[in-house]
Amino acid sequence: MELMRPLSLKVMLDKLLADPGYAPGIDTDRIGGFGASLGGEAMATLTGAKLSTSINLDCNDSVHDPRVKAVVGYVPFAGYSFLPAFCAGQSGAKGVNRPYLAISGTLDTTAPMGMSSEAVDQFQSSRFIVEFIDGKHELRPQDASTLMYWTVTFLDAYLGVGVDENAMGRFITMDQVAGGGRENHMILDVHVPLPNTDGDVNVLEFHNTILDHYFVAAGADEIAGIEAGAAGPGWELTGQAFKAWLAMPPPQFDAVPVCRFYGGLAGGPNSHFFTAEADECDQVKRNGGWFYEGTGFYIRPVDASGNCPAGYLAVERAYNNGFARNDSNHRFSTSDSTMRGMAGQGWVVEGNVMCARP
Repeated sequence: MELMRPLSLKVMLDKLLADPGYAPGIDTDRIGGFGASLGGEAMATLTGAKLSTSINLDCNDSVHDPRVKAVVGYVPFAGYSFLPAFCAGQSGAKGVNRPYLAISGTLDTTAPMGMSSEAVDQFQSSRFIVEFIDGKHELRPQDASTLMYWTVTFLDAYLGVGVDENAMGRFITMDQVAGGGRENHMILDVHVPLPNTDGDVNVLEFHNTILDHYFVAAGADEIAGIEAGAAGPGWELTGQAFKAWLAMPPPQFDAVPVCRFYGGLAGGPNSHFFTAEADECDQVKRNGGWFYEGTGFYIRPVDASGNCPAGYLAVERAYNNGFARNDSNHRFSTSDSTMRGMAGQGWVVEGNVMCARP
């Protein structure tokens, strides 16, 4: 049954696209998917996941369909602790490479939320989890409007539906949907930047498993060097990134240079610091302990209230409280759930410090 569902969906799409009555009405660049329960699992396999195919957790490819561009799984099935759906440790979920929104119930015992969360967290695409508080493996009529709002906004955003140009701007700031039948919250939000335009690049995040430090890099040569070990051992890509420019973009983007500092050359920590605020940049230069390396990249700053314009992702900054041990480190992320996780580890979330295009 698990193997047949994605195959059936793929064959159905083949039929529709070959049918002269249906094909002219289908935009093949904007095919989305929605599935509930095992249908939610099928959405993951269509977008790249591998499946457990024996009680010994043999891991095999299922049917994938690159024509499906973004998907939603409602109470998605991801197996049980003794038999995860996507191979041992849900490792087969790492193949998912297209945007996925999971909507799960906190009291669902048929498709346990913990298993689906473990899987979605390993997706390599933009990935989101919304929890329905006290939700079970069901669809109550009073929950339908909330489910529909999450689904339509997400698909409009990631399929680039032209009739709703503000969908991405709304979705990237959504934390919950008011009204409806049940309390709901976004508990995982990781946005993978859309294809680059207007000369922008992706600023990639690294984590050092030895130092427990984070670092962001924008230049292709520096990124390649870190991956090759030029910055020392232990550096790994986290899969998170945000957009910026390596050179000053046209004026309409309101970008500013981001000051880049390194502590190790000035008696400070073996760590880098970035700021898009000119006053903060000048203060760090005066205070000592940080060596100014120049401009790291260019990006839009926050406004006077610390906010970003509509349609932009806020880049938040967290601090590890490492000053006393000369081990200060900062993390930059567009993910609110990531910042909540850092706060849970004792880091101080310093708020919005930059604004990035999706």
